[in-house]
Amino acid sequence: MFFYIYNRQHQWKVLDNIRRRNYIKFEIKSQLIRSLKKTSDLQLTQKCLLIYKQSSIPRASSITRVVNRCVNTGRKYSTLRKFKLSRFSFRTNSYEGLLPGVRRNSW
Repeated sequence: MFFYIYNRQHQWKVLDNIRRRNYIKFEIKSQLIRSLKKTSDLQLTQKCLLIYKQSSIPRASSITRVVNRCVNTGRKYSTLRKFKLSRFSFRTNSYEGLLPGVRRNSW
């Protein structure tokens, strides 16, 4: 039977995946509320209700909370978006030939 080793990097990856799922789940609702708030023909009570509904959306579902993390290490800084790897993992994987279409530069 396979057991996960729960370390800090694994916890951050799980949390980031939860934030991504929440963003997808609440994206349409938040866009609808934002667009309705901008209309000028609403009464004050309706606008207050929309503000209340917007505050009920979880903060973790915001796109600014989503962080690109390395798939191997969980590092959040200097992550290449195309490969979803940090610069260290990218370098080691490219030297070993694990990334298709990537090779060392020589001139």
